[in-house]
Amino acid sequence: MSKYAESLVNTKEQNDAALAPARADEQKAALGLAISKKELVVKGFENNLAALKRAYPLNVSAILEATNELEWVGREIVQLKNVAAELFA
Repeated sequence: MSKYAESLVNTKEQNDAALAPARADEQKAALGLAISKKELVVKGFENNLAALKRAYPLNVSAILEATNELEWVGREIVQLKNVAAELFA
């Protein structure tokens, strides 16, 4: 391999190494944003569930579905937080 080709390879590796911390910060922020969006969804589901529980007549199947959705997104949040702690702690 020529000296020029070697310098190109080394330069790319050095650039990638220099960008690694910024890329990690970017991904940490993206994961935090994903968690925040899921938490907003949870608040919407909680409001919907509260409204369903106040309705007359009660729609039991809708209450069960809303509860399942709320629990599902809650589990997703826990999993995302665990991944964030594992990757960025």
